[in-house]
Amino acid sequence: MALREDLEWAQDAVSELVTVDLTTNERDALISLVYNVGATKFENSKALKHLNEGDKENFLIEAFSEKKGFTKAGGKRIQGLINRRANEQKLFLEKEA
Repeated sequence: MALREDLEWAQDAVSELVTVDLTTNERDALISLVYNVGATKFENSKALKHLNEGDKENFLIEAFSEKKGFTKAGGKRIQGLINRRANEQKLFLEKEA
């Protein structure tokens, strides 16, 4: 129950900021991303702009790629963030049953 409450703000942010239809997996991946990077950073990102324009190819690069994605902390690329973004991208692209 506590985790669900912790995620509510991220779920709300995704609902408010994303203007295109999402699959459940896409939404879940974005909630994880927003929970980690923060709603403001996501709101002001090129990734969100691309997503809302329907440009998923550039969205994937801006959101999840090792070089351009949200993989830095304190100005340095962090392997744990690279791994997290890779897992989020995998979920985002996963076909639903």
